[in-house]
Amino acid sequence: MLRIPEIGFNRSVRKPNVNPQIFGDWVEASALFGDGEIRKGDIVDVLLDSQVLYEDSQELAEEITQIGWDVVEMRKRCGCIPESLVTSQSLVKDTSNWDKWPVRSFLILLSLTTLYPEWASIDRNSTKQGDLFESVVEESCPALLPDWEVYRSGWSPENPINFDSMVKDICVRLNTNGPGNIKELTSSNVKDAGLDIVCYRNYSDLNEAFPVILLQCASGKNRKQKIYEPSAKLWGKLLNTAITPSTGMALPFVIDREGIKKIAEGNNIIFDRSRILSTMTERNIKLSDGLSSRLIKWMEQKIENLPI
Repeated sequence: MLRIPEIGFNRSVRKPNVNPQIFGDWVEASALFGDGEIRKGDIVDVLLDSQVLYEDSQELAEEITQIGWDVVEMRKRCGCIPESLVTSQSLVKDTSNWDKWPVRSFLILLSLTTLYPEWASIDRNSTKQGDLFESVVEESCPALLPDWEVYRSGWSPENPINFDSMVKDICVRLNTNGPGNIKELTSSNVKDAGLDIVCYRNYSDLNEAFPVILLQCASGKNRKQKIYEPSAKLWGKLLNTAITPSTGMALPFVIDREGIKKIAEGNNIIFDRSRILSTMTERNIKLSDGLSSRLIKWMEQKIENLPI
């Protein structure tokens, strides 16, 4: 079993004071990357031995533990947990190896980077992590948005695209009348202006004003600072569009109802881990062999150093 997360488990006095989604990630990850199973009694013992409880209350520890079980059950109903993970009243057991469904394992590991900051800092390469996540989102878009076209626009050292060329390319794809005044609207060192992926549903009439979503892929702890990226207003001017495009955010985390509302303040459509995995399962969409291999290679060392 993984060590109790460093965040999300606040001191509980008379009632639980833990983050349910973080608890769910802890349970999922412990079963997937640990010994394959995690027992309620073991979690209760950990809680009693930790500083989470104000007093050594067995009843409160059991109530808190049930929260984790309820979250896992909810995720199973949503379709973002495979059939290989089974639950009972006292046990969560994952009979599959982590490399059998690398996209799920990768997204869970990205979630853990916010729960274990010290572990996340080991061999940290946020650029590589972000590039891999963008690739995952790009290949999952046929499940999230069937029949839509996808254009990867995010800047990275492996993909150092020229901003002006990228804007012009998107204009062609969206059938606009050409870009606005790029130099006037952006700074000279702009890389991607918060835009990572463009999803659009084109039609055969070659006109614009069709469904468009401009996506930000936020895989790190700074996701809260990115809820207003990309700016629909800025990109509407850059692309010289007839209508203001929609914006969205893709995340490796499972976001609850309250979190969805907060992120949606930036007028974002949300694609979280639950939506990515459940739609890939529904439509039998799998990652390419090349991307799967890259994910497994990145994960191997991270899993080896997980805090037990």
